[in-house]
Amino acid sequence: MRRLLTISHHRLVAGLIIGLAVCAAVVGARQLGFLQGAELTVYDQLLRFRPSRGTSEWPVVLVCIDERDIRRHGYPLPDAHLARALAGLVERGAAVVGVDLFRDLPTQGRADLKRVVEGDHRIIMIDKRLHGRVPAPEFMEGGARVGFADLKQDRDGVVRRGLLILWDDTETSRFHFSFALQLALRYLDPHGITLTPDPSDPANVRLGSSTIERFRSDDGGYSGADEGGYQYLLDFGRRRSFPMYSVSQILDDELPSDAVQGRIVILGNMSDSVSDRHETPLSAGLGGAGPQYGVEIHAQAADQLLRVALDGHTPVGSLSELSEGLLIMLWSLLGAVFVIQLRALWALPVIVGAGLVLMAITMSLFVYGWWIPLVSQAVAFLSASAAALVYVSQRNKAARAQIMLLFGKFVSPEVASALWGQREQFMKGARPRPQKLAVTVMVADLQGFTSVAEEMDPAQVIDWLNNYMGAMTRAVGEHGGIVEDYAGDGMKANFGVPVPRSSTAEIRKDARRAVDCALAIGEELSRVNAHLEAQGLPVGRVRMGICSGLVVVGSLGSAKRLAYTTVGDTVNKAARLETFDKEGFEAEPESRFRILIEESTLNLLGSGYATKAVGTHRLRGRDQAVTIHRVFGYTGASSEGG
Repeated sequence: MRRLLTISHHRLVAGLIIGLAVCAAVVGARQLGFLQGAELTVYDQLLRFRPSRGTSEWPVVLVCIDERDIRRHGYPLPDAHLARALAGLVERGAAVVGVDLFRDLPTQGRADLKRVVEGDHRIIMIDKRLHGRVPAPEFMEGGARVGFADLKQDRDGVVRRGLLILWDDTETSRFHFSFALQLALRYLDPHGITLTPDPSDPANVRLGSSTIERFRSDDGGYSGADEGGYQYLLDFGRRRSFPMYSVSQILDDELPSDAVQGRIVILGNMSDSVSDRHETPLSAGLGGAGPQYGVEIHAQAADQLLRVALDGHTPVGSLSELSEGLLIMLWSLLGAVFVIQLRALWALPVIVGAGLVLMAITMSLFVYGWWIPLVSQAVAFLSASAAALVYVSQRNKAARAQIMLLFGKFVSPEVASALWGQREQFMKGARPRPQKLAVTVMVADLQGFTSVAEEMDPAQVIDWLNNYMGAMTRAVGEHGGIVEDYAGDGMKANFGVPVPRSSTAEIRKDARRAVDCALAIGEELSRVNAHLEAQGLPVGRVRMGICSGLVVVGSLGSAKRLAYTTVGDTVNKAARLETFDKEGFEAEPESRFRILIEESTLNLLGSGYATKAVGTHRLRGRDQAVTIHRVFGYTGASSEGG
């Protein structure tokens, strides 16, 4: 457990460093505005997917001047016709009538228009105050029933924010209400609802009991946006078109009797020949409705203000910059730490799953009125995950190279891959962890190599030796062992390293594999000897000593040159068994190989092997005698070994 916690600690530190670095980069990019376009695009899509916030009743009705009206009555609509239309609307019981038409220049019937407008407090006119001044009609200038019709566009030309109040540049104490606010206030007047300062924060205003938070330049996904005037986020809560009639229906007295009763009526242009269309979040993307006329946007704004006052539908809110920064940091750290702690196989599913969770959280919060920037968090999470993947990949590459340096040249590809998959059980950083393991050690040596070497030139000697060593190495790899080293004409192999065995059954299996490997080497000698005899070269014989027991395993050397080795009494006994009674084996020219095992290995083998006790002997360099057994083959099978 302590070992696993240590590994996790190192990974955790790396994950924290990566996560914090990515967080700093994403926060910096957000502050510089690099992510604003993407954030606003996602915001538009969230707004389109958000359920409609409007009630079943439609408090706002539109009266449009379309192309047929222009062809019939001319453009602009004469003051006389406008006066008749306004009189008809108030007669039919409209609660408020808003005129979304600039009437700064008089036309035929100006006196009639003045009489109708001045004679009814329910009629609201417009002026323009941004990017060029367009006054209200001269008889309404400076009056309380005028609202500015200016719309606030973002850099991409999309109207996402509404203007509530504007102040004069030269006189900050003088303020002006928007067209939509004037309409809403006139409608709400009978309800006793008006615009007041927020008691808890005088910088904000309240409509009824609901606060309209003032838009700030870095709210939501914005970065350095213009926050002049009193702005708020439009929610475009009505997904379907507002009830709509033409001005000709009013002039011809064809309007249904209850069409405008008790409602806000906004009269304005909705014709292609008059340029008054604007992009909104509802315009493009999935389910986009196309550009909207200015009169439709004013209707959306007025409807939203009524819902704020009557239903508590406050505009979309956003977190503080500090809170958003903490969220970015959270997702950066999650992306880095998760990927570093998990295996590469699970990295992609985790990344995809976390991305879906992030989207679900963002969409759910948006439905409840909170705009949490999705792109910044997603970029932080994905970037941190990618950086962590690169880190893990490089770390794994270095670790795999180290493992292959230690084991790869002596084992089969299958064994090397298995070692890589279990590396955490025996590696500590870039080096194998020193351990005491239950292992079966095999030491093999070619008998008569010295005389052979004296009879052939060096190149022939190496080729001759490689024939045997290649065969023996293949046999070790095929039986799950690891060749630790070659020493001249000898070889040392271990079965049961470097991954600790957790059960007696596994230890027994290693012992059987070692003996099976030795018997396989004996069989391979027939093929190798036949190949050498065909070339007129001498043949070899092999002595093998096998012992099972505890050994100390680890790496020796420097960072540039490491060797993985086993040391201990078990290793020494295996080496002494290989050299035991050389003369006796020399006297058996008919035997290709000899396998001697110690009592500990015999006890692990179980049935199925043909063995014979050699006796109890004191091995060279040891005071304590050991019982030696010779393995000839499998039970019931003939063998030339012995």
